[in-house]
Amino acid sequence: MIEEESMNKILIVDEEAAIRILYQEELIEEGYVTTTTDDYDTLLEIISETKPDLVVLDVESNRSNALDILQKIRTAFNEFPIILCTAHDALKYDPKIVAANYFMIKSSDLCRLKGAVKLAIEVKPEVNTEKLTPPISKDRMSIAPSILTHKGESHGNQFQDYSA
Repeated sequence: MIEEESMNKILIVDEEAAIRILYQEELIEEGYVTTTTDDYDTLLEIISETKPDLVVLDVESNRSNALDILQKIRTAFNEFPIILCTAHDALKYDPKIVAANYFMIKSSDLCRLKGAVKLAIEVKPEVNTEKLTPPISKDRMSIAPSILTHKGESHGNQFQDYSA
């Protein structure tokens, strides 16, 4: 049996309990250790305590500070990937999402989430102690996430979009 300490730890952050439970059950089946929370106010402390290898972060567009939370996480912690999950497709055009490594539209198809988690764990970002600089998307010529569509077409090198 694999020791829990050697297993990859994933922190799932979502306001909806049903989503947290669903993601947790699916990721446990994949062999990950999971922690869940809906507490965005103390999220930095929770990350410090749990020391995750990956964060799956839901941001709701109705939270005025949702993307600010993402940027605070990345400013405080640069050693693990963040998968940004949302039901709001328009957020992928917000320049603040450059703090995430992956962008994913919520879907009933959890294969996409599991694929993004596996990829993020396997291809951990390099720890960068310098100031983070966002990539420039060649097809948009602006600060925007590079896209990997569900068909696997790469349009960049850092961000992944697992939307349909």
